[in-house]
Formats: sequence, structure tokens, C-alpha cells
Amino acid sequence: MISSLFTTFREIFGQLFGQQWTGSIAPPHPIRMKKIPSFLYHIAYKLAFSGLVVFAFIFRPAVRGVNVAIWKKHTLLLVKNSYRRKFTLPGGYVKIGESPKAAAVREMLEEIGIAVYPNQLTHVRQCKFTAFFKRETVDIYEITIRNDAKIAIDNHEVVWAGFMPPAKALSKQLCLPLKQYLESLSAGNCNTNRLE
Repeated sequence: MISSLFTTFREIFGQLFGQQWTGSIAPPHPIRMKKIPSFLYHIAYKLAFSGLVVFAFIFRPAVRGVNVAIWKKHTLLLVKNSYRRKFTLPGGYVKIGESPKAAAVREMLEEIGIAVYPNQLTHVRQCKFTAFFKRETVDIYEITIRNDAKIAIDNHEVVWAGFMPPAKALSKQLCLPLKQYLESLSAGNCNTNRLE
């Protein structure tokens, strides 16, 4: 139950800010709101993230997450979220009853607008660490996309996305799973052939 709170905050804000209703019972009135400025989304995500950190401080939950390393030629897609300062990979928490690979597919579509099939993703690494008082297990998947593939961010949760060579990425402030992934690539300790 505790981990489900971490996986639903995006859905809650989606309902509050007028995105499509996802509940099994229809709302009594259609949710229609005027277009909300991006900065209000950013504030909402920062407040939700801060609330989750307080929740995690009290309960110390174990959570499961996914990241997707999206390659185009020899560059890697990095993203920045509105509620964190560090660069990361597209990804998020695994919902209850969802497989990590299905979560990776869902997160790619939600965060950067790219739809893929689960069998197109290759599992390359699992990271275990503690961050923001949560015990996290993060599975990292890889995929190579076509040169003409278009990235589409919502500028609410994800506020920046861009491709970078791994060496340049390592000079940036990175979230721990991304940093470990890039360091393992450099050391040749990752189940991948990206740097060959």
C-alpha cells in the first residue's frame, strides 16, 4: 500500500488538472478546466515530491522503479524533471501488478511520447540504493531509436530532454542510477555493447 502512494501521485494531479478520468466509476460531472500554466504544474509536482519525501521519512518504504536508456547513434537521452535538479533517464515507479518492463514502456510514452513494444527493450542493469528515505530497486532498460524519432515532453513533469554523448553526460549532475549506468558503461561492466 505504501508504494502505491508513490505510483499514483501523477494520476492524482492528472485528475486535478483536467486530464482524462481513469477511475472505474464515472465522475459525477465531467472534469473540465481551463489550460493551466506550466509553472502551476511545476509547483504542484514540487509540492507532491516534497510530500512524498516526508512520507518516506516516516515510513521508509521499499519501492521499485524503472529507467530507460534511449540511444540515438552514440548519444543518450537525458531528461530533467520539474521537481528535481539532477539529470535522469526517462522512467518512474512500477505500479502494483505491473511488470518492470511494462512500466518502462508506459513511462516512455508518458514522459517523452515514444511508444514501443516491451520486447524492444533490453534489461541491462539493476541498481539498489537509498534515496530520499526510500529503499529503491531500479531496473534499467535500453533501446535504440531511429534518427528521425521525435521526442515530445509535456513541460509539466518533464521540462527538458536532449541527447548527449556519455562523456559529456558524466560531467553533469546526475541521479544515482544514471550515474552508475554511465560509469558501468565506461568500465565495461554493463550488459551492453554501447561503447563498442
